[in-house]
Formats: sequence, C-alpha cells, structure tokens
Amino acid sequence: TMTPILIIGSSGLVGSRFVELSHKHALNLLTPTHAELDILNKKLLIKTIIKHRPYVIINFSTIIDIDKSEKDRVNRKSKIWQTNVTGISNIVTACKASSSFLIQVSTDAVFPGSEENPGPYPEDTHPSIDGIEINWYGYTKAIAEEETKKLGLQSAIVRISHPFGNLYSDKDLIIKTIHDIMAGHQIFTDQQFTPTFIDDAVRALWKIIEIQKSDIFHVACQGLVSRWTF
Repeated sequence: TMTPILIIGSSGLVGSRFVELSHKHALNLLTPTHAELDILNKKLLIKTIIKHRPYVIINFSTIIDIDKSEKDRVNRKSKIWQTNVTGISNIVTACKASSSFLIQVSTDAVFPGSEENPGPYPEDTHPSIDGIEINWYGYTKAIAEEETKKLGLQSAIVRISHPFGNLYSDKDLIIKTIHDIMAGHQIFTDQQFTPTFIDDAVRALWKIIEIQKSDIFHVACQGLVSRWTF
C-alpha cells in the first residue's frame, strides 16, 4: 500500500538486504540515512515519525563491535549504549506518539551461551539483563528489548544470530569466514550456533508486518552447526 514503512538502519548488513528484497511488498519504504534521521536526536525523530506516521517501523540500527563495547562496559555515555539503548528508547517514544507498530531486531547475544547454559534457547527464555553472564553488547540489546516491551501489543522483537547472505557486506558471516580462512585463523569445531540466513529473516519480518503479530521471535537456520562445518 501507500502507507509508509520506516526502515531505521537501512544501510546495514541486514537492513540493506531487507530493502533490496522488499520493494515488491511496499511502494512506500522510507529509508533515511543516519544523517537524515539520527535516532539520538529525539525531537527530530518524533517530528519525522509524526509527519509520515508509518504503519510499521523496523529498527535494524545497532553497534555490534564486541571488543570495543567491553572497554565501554558500564559507560552509559558511550556510543554503543547511546545507539543501542537510548536510541531505541527514543524510537519507542515516537511510536507512542504516532501509533506505529515497532519491530526491534535483536540478537542471540542476549543469552550467555555458556558451558552451563549453552542453548539453543526458546523464545520464552528470559535474557540476561543483569549484565553479568553476557558481554556488554548483548546487555545493551537485552535492555533495548525491555524498552521495546513498553509498547506492549504495539511491538515485536525478532532475534537473529550470525546473519549471512548479504555478500556486499564485510560483516556477513560468509565473508568473515573467508577472511578467517585466508588469514590462517583457527576455526572452532566445538562451538555450536544457529546462523540466520538473511533472506529467511526478511520473509519472517514480512509475515510479522502482514499480521502485526506482537511477540518474541527467533529466526535462524534449523539445527546446530559448528563454525567449522559452516
């Protein structure tokens, strides 16, 4: 329809592939750049969203840098906290004002993946919001989920894991794996995970959009696989 759908983070690994595959679904995808719509500029964000009143907002925007985020642990003025937590808080406020349905794209990093609690995890597993069992990036995303839940039936959370299938991005798991092989890095055989094929995630997101289903969803390939097998 002509009702707009706003994509935040449309230039990223998953967001850009969503946009590439989604033009057949919607005639009016809003894909502002970061310069055009900074989620940390709360007044501009609310003004823009109220102006367009998007039917759905999908937030792909995130900072993932695990190593750097650990150096910023407990620093709530850091870029990762501001983007991953303060930014989503601003989006939630804007959604309340515009009655838009919010889909927050999250991560399996909200779970510990420890030897004692290795997973896989069903959707009703509570994430580690104490910040002890998980890395700081995962903690910021867990808190972002709590912010999203404040919208109640007006929101959905979609958790993905190690996305792959966008070969234009250096962040794609296939590209990163090739770089590791070329660099002679060791690849683990005993670390199991459930990667997400991005095109599958896009299809899942469109199903959620079509039925406006408010819930938590895990979108990943079926069955565990090691990085070596992958």
